[in-house]
Amino acid sequence: MKFNKGTIIGTIGIIVSIILIIYLFKRFDFDKVVALIARVNIVYVILLVLIYASVFPLQALRWKRMLINYSSISYNDLFKSIVISAVGCNILPARGGELLRMEFINRKFTIARITLLSSILIEKIFDGIILLFILFVCTYFIDESLQSGWIKNLIVVINLTFLFTISILLSVRVFGKKIISYFTSPAKWSLMIKNSISKIYSAIEFISWDLNFFYILLLSTCIWFLEGLMFVIALQAFGIDVNPFLAGFFALCIVNFGTVIPSSPGFIGVFQGFTLIALSIFDITQNKSLAVGLLINFIQYLTVMLLGLYILKDFKKLKILKK
Repeated sequence: MKFNKGTIIGTIGIIVSIILIIYLFKRFDFDKVVALIARVNIVYVILLVLIYASVFPLQALRWKRMLINYSSISYNDLFKSIVISAVGCNILPARGGELLRMEFINRKFTIARITLLSSILIEKIFDGIILLFILFVCTYFIDESLQSGWIKNLIVVINLTFLFTISILLSVRVFGKKIISYFTSPAKWSLMIKNSISKIYSAIEFISWDLNFFYILLLSTCIWFLEGLMFVIALQAFGIDVNPFLAGFFALCIVNFGTVIPSSPGFIGVFQGFTLIALSIFDITQNKSLAVGLLINFIQYLTVMLLGLYILKDFKKLKILKK
């Protein structure tokens, strides 16, 4: 077996998830948790599926605006690539599906992989900024009596990370051309670096104070509002007596930052573990917290796989999944 970086990260992810799953099975009475989920009104389930399904068209539209200089790429193809990326994350460890959409667009439109990969990384930075902002707002409104030591430390880390990320992003956008101009040597290494930086810069050219930039920012906000709404509705589905928006959006941020850790396909184990951590400060019983994590994770997995069946034939033609 050939061991490369992807194999190692994927293996670590699976091990992390297995450890968390074993921990959950030993600590919780799953019969009681399953009973809680079984009592959820089907209306909530349908609503959760519809909300999560509506996220993908918005993600495709955002990526279309980010690749505004590549008008030949159709919205339909971007939508399909976004869906197959999510399907890939459900069947491959350590977010392996993220590269599938890059491969699909590259093969159909022969756009440089580094340009596509850079746009995906910038997209993740946008997501991180939105989540950091939501988390900052949530921690501001959490009652001080509920704030444990790790919450206070989290607030400090949030501020530092937010400022650092914004600084790096703006520096690359403002000084990118100047950095490229320094590489004038005809040497192979210089041309390679210059070419790489140019492609990366082309992926972030959309970052400017114009309508397109604010449109992308608005779409990012809408995407995460819908994802947060899933936690809000899930809390209400179980009749949990807390401020659903505060607890729901706080959980959204903690879970999504937590799933940055390499994990098994579908984030099973990691998703539930960080849901427990997030909801623990609101004095929600652990059985209900775990039920919330299981329900949302299952809804997301099911919705993605159903959407994936619709577009799978296009990826089979290009043999991307096999690769």
